[in-house]
Amino acid sequence: MIDIFYLVSIARRALLFGSLLIASCCALFAQPPEGPPGPPLDVPVTQNDMDHGRSVVREVTQLTQRLTLTDAQQSRVKALLTNQKRQIDELRRSMQSDLSKSDAKLEKMDQIRDLTDRRIAALLDGSQKVKFAAWQEQRKNAMERQRQRQENQPSSTTPPAL
Repeated sequence: MIDIFYLVSIARRALLFGSLLIASCCALFAQPPEGPPGPPLDVPVTQNDMDHGRSVVREVTQLTQRLTLTDAQQSRVKALLTNQKRQIDELRRSMQSDLSKSDAKLEKMDQIRDLTDRRIAALLDGSQKVKFAAWQEQRKNAMERQRQRQENQPSSTTPPAL
């Protein structure tokens, strides 16, 4: 009879040990990933935000991660980028209706972006300005490569040469 009680006691200990092992593994995998946080989940991303590959929320998140922006800087940068997006969207709408001055409007878009970048830089401290300038250079190079690829692609309206 004592042997049965001993076996039950060992079985209980094994069950307890197994349960603790499973719980600790679950706790280990339930830890949040290391690194900067993702974009806030409570901010809806609209279709308008996704137009032309630019989202104010996504850009603020990128800048926050790269530059370690404070909460005050984040809100100011978001306001500047929202204003920039509104102005550029207005220009795009007017370009669709009036194609005659599209080069001038593209130049105006570049001016709007440059002004926004200068205003953002004015909000930053010394080390953030250095990181921001490097980010701007990367972005400029990527845009230039994209423009070159678009120029090198044959037009879909041109018939193939025979």
